[in-house]
Amino acid sequence: MSVLLETSAGDIVIDLNVDDAPKSCENFLKLCKIKYYNYSPIYGVQRDFSFQTGDPLGPDSKDSDGGTSIWGLLSPSKPKTFTAEINLKFKHKERGTVSLATTQSKTDPDERLAGSQFIITLGDNLDYLDGKAAVFGRVVEGFDALEAINGAFVDDSGRPLKDIRIRHTVILDDPFPDPPGLIEPDKSPVPSAAQLATVRIADDDELEVEEDQEALEKLRREREAKAQALTLEMVGDLPFAEVKPPENILFVCKLNPVTASEDLELIFGRFGTILSCEIIKDKKTGDSLQYAFIEFEKQEQCEMAYSKMQDVLIDDHRIHVDFSQSVSKLSEHWRDGENTKRKTRGGGWGGIRDLEKRRKYRGEEDAGRKSDGKYGLVFDKQKQDRDSRRKRSRSRSPRGDRDRRSYEGAEKQQHFRNFDRGIAVHTSAPSNISFDGVRAITGNLTMVGHKAITNIGANDLQFIGGDLDIQDCPSLQNITFPLLTNVTNLYLQNLASLDTLGFISGLSRADSVHIQNTSLANLEGIGLASGADVMFIAENRHLQDITLQVTNVAQSLSIGDNGDGSVVNLNSLKIAQNLTFWNCQQINIPLLVNVSGTLGVSGNSIEVLIAPNLTTVGGTLAINDNWELTNISLPLLKTIAGGLQVQRNQLVSTVILPALQVVGGATELYGNFTSVSFPSLVDNRGAFSVQSLLNISSSCAYFDKYVGDGGIIKGRYQCANIKAADSPSTPTTAPTDRNITSTSAISNPSSTSTESTGLSTGTKTGLVIGMSLGLLAIGAVVLSLCLKRRRRGRAGDLGKEGDLLPELSAEEKARFEVDSRPVYEVDSGQSVVRPAELPAKRSLDGPGRG
Repeated sequence: MSVLLETSAGDIVIDLNVDDAPKSCENFLKLCKIKYYNYSPIYGVQRDFSFQTGDPLGPDSKDSDGGTSIWGLLSPSKPKTFTAEINLKFKHKERGTVSLATTQSKTDPDERLAGSQFIITLGDNLDYLDGKAAVFGRVVEGFDALEAINGAFVDDSGRPLKDIRIRHTVILDDPFPDPPGLIEPDKSPVPSAAQLATVRIADDDELEVEEDQEALEKLRREREAKAQALTLEMVGDLPFAEVKPPENILFVCKLNPVTASEDLELIFGRFGTILSCEIIKDKKTGDSLQYAFIEFEKQEQCEMAYSKMQDVLIDDHRIHVDFSQSVSKLSEHWRDGENTKRKTRGGGWGGIRDLEKRRKYRGEEDAGRKSDGKYGLVFDKQKQDRDSRRKRSRSRSPRGDRDRRSYEGAEKQQHFRNFDRGIAVHTSAPSNISFDGVRAITGNLTMVGHKAITNIGANDLQFIGGDLDIQDCPSLQNITFPLLTNVTNLYLQNLASLDTLGFISGLSRADSVHIQNTSLANLEGIGLASGADVMFIAENRHLQDITLQVTNVAQSLSIGDNGDGSVVNLNSLKIAQNLTFWNCQQINIPLLVNVSGTLGVSGNSIEVLIAPNLTTVGGTLAINDNWELTNISLPLLKTIAGGLQVQRNQLVSTVILPALQVVGGATELYGNFTSVSFPSLVDNRGAFSVQSLLNISSSCAYFDKYVGDGGIIKGRYQCANIKAADSPSTPTTAPTDRNITSTSAISNPSSTSTESTGLSTGTKTGLVIGMSLGLLAIGAVVLSLCLKRRRRGRAGDLGKEGDLLPELSAEEKARFEVDSRPVYEVDSGQSVVRPAELPAKRSLDGPGRG
């Protein structure tokens, strides 16, 4: 919520803290709305400290009552002051802090009262005002006006010798309803006689009554236009009030709310290459505001679209097109970047003086439209002089690749707005590299194997059309791209000294992100709220806070082997294809609804696994080897298209999936269970094996009735209490029935089971004994074949692997080989849940490093 104060020293924009000081903000907004502050003098100016205003007459007038709150004005029966909202959490730390002036209550010494007067600070760290003035806002634009007030000549009381007054107030957003009796005037009221009596030396910009009406109207319009420009600057449509817009951007309005940016890009793409196409949306609701900006590569393309697309029908709406008068795409980045840099140098909010006038697209003298289509930023004069003395030559990369340019060539051309093709930083480049001035790189920015570099940055870079690829730079400490928001792929690998990311504006788009073997402590700057295709974050030894705002993962998200006690927060994630977690201490996925592929949670130290909104897993759900896991809560999970595995989680005693209806593959549970329950299960299409080292007979009795022809459990069935020696991890033979296969993506081949056919108990017992003897016989055959193979190996005549076990299929041979592993080693079948970067074999300490 913001207010614009038009003063004779310049315009000032104030952001209000309506959440923490609602009453103060309401009082200020309503007084501005009724034009109470118009023509109020500025007084109490103390250099580098503060100034005061808000009394319509000022302290020098004998008629002044010191100002009145909005409630006192509307209801004379009410007090003219109100209890001030003093929150010691908000202090006068920065220049431009806005607070209500207060006075001590006569009845309660602990209470302070406020009316209409307010204070704006002119310096930093003014703790004297803390507890005495009620902070309710801060200045975000107009620091040149603050400088003018700070430097004004004043008398002994702090009043400027030459009047500085509030001329007009503009409310940009008012969230509070009007109190009863409030009437907003149609126009600004003229100064009262009492106000005119307080004038000392009128400011030079005052309108003189002797001027003719035409001149007065012209000055009025100029002043109004300037105020409107500053308003647009404040809301983000202009970077600076005096800026001139580029001429290759088209403004399109009267759009249908359902029209998307992709639709416009497709329609307008026939006129030439489009650099960007964006429909502006409400920041709170995300709804289309029904206008857009389309940036073409060339001015001629923009002019052609302007001439052809007026009143064209798009989605049943006739659109209107014009040349854009906005540079809002850059304003937010420029302001944030400048404020950050100035603030670190003591400039406070908004930067230093004349920030608004320091940079423009073109000089004031450049009138008319240009024909060459080049509208690069014009930087300050000193930088221009330095750049003009440089030799403008292009340098090829060491490999002669025409699609890349070396760092040296990029440095020599960094004053250009865009950098064609790509940049490859050679290993002989300096240890501190900056590409200031480059706004866009259409190709890749690559730096691999530079052992000495410590810093790389580009303060103006916003877009990389290819990859940002930085690898094997052990000394690199800082990556500084404060305005960068778009890359195709991000690779940050083997950067042992990198502990922070300088993506201040936050990456909003990247197809894939690979961060591996760094010293990062967090992932601040990796926004990607709209999602990514691939994310791989592993082996970052100091990374404990893994917080990502992604809502959608199109292919895979893999997180593991990061800092001890790493906490994964995916609080916005709703849809993913494949998710893999290992060596994590905590995993938060509160909004996850659908995993179309595999969900693997293996080898973690998590205590609970909770996915309260998960309904579907399109592949295998594998929850294995989580040695501290005690609770699995998936209350809404209905469908698992692949297999279900819950194995070797030593502290999990109960597995209850109340909504589970369908398992498309095999269900394989092994552990220390006392209860397993799937009360809604209607179809288990693969094998069903539940083995527990504890008593699970009651659960088995429940599942027994689901077995048989036409039953819920279609495949092999086994539910039993077993001894540790009979664990599925102990060596055993492969199943004898070659026609029964499991659709589980991560199988536990060593678990043996009989197939229930609904026969009598005696028949079942006979079958079990017969099959057991058969298994022993096959085990003996296999053992003899293995001995034969070993003897043939000693003889040097091994032959082909397929000749050694003619009676077993390839799948059964693979299962037999896996069965020979020691206890608690995960079988190789689990590699399908892991990303390609990870090895298949893992020990009790968790998955191996990729």
